[in-house]
Amino acid sequence: MDKTAPESYGAVPSNIRIEGITGINKQLTYLPNDPNTDVQRINAQGVYTVMSFMGRMAGFGTRTAAFPALTHPGDTLINWVRVSGVVEETLEYALVQFLDKIAFYSPEAPLEPVIKDIQNTISDYLRTLLNRGITIFKSVKIDPVRTTESELLQGRIHYEYELVPGIPIESITLHKVMNSDRVAEVFRQVLETKVS
Repeated sequence: MDKTAPESYGAVPSNIRIEGITGINKQLTYLPNDPNTDVQRINAQGVYTVMSFMGRMAGFGTRTAAFPALTHPGDTLINWVRVSGVVEETLEYALVQFLDKIAFYSPEAPLEPVIKDIQNTISDYLRTLLNRGITIFKSVKIDPVRTTESELLQGRIHYEYELVPGIPIESITLHKVMNSDRVAEVFRQVLETKVS
């Protein structure tokens, strides 16, 4: 918990030290492995909390205020919303260079179709995110359902890209097992050990 800022827009701005806070407005219960404590319940409702933890003030929460009304991670996880926004805007700017180009040529032409250049540009950018650890999956294709003949005649090519940002750990639950049968097992091992 020595972080003072997330590593990137792909990280959740949670479990990060906050400087300059002098006190807490309301006391809440918190145990990292108990989803029924005040902080866990509030965070699960999309509320970011600030806690005094191990002598430091830190912000906690991975969800947007859209939760619980919306439940898809793309709407509720802070890093998914941020990654989605950055990717969308970046691709919009990157693809401007292809506007007004001829989409494709006859299959006999030795030219690479621009529609493939666009697909490769999207794929290369998504691969960069994958390699940087911002996403854990990516794919891109021309959408054959939306790219109908009438859409082609209007100069509209539809691409579908899929990306999956990393999943933040929201809760860690520990399950203790105390097995008295192990006493006899360990005792046998001790007896079998040679004394030097």
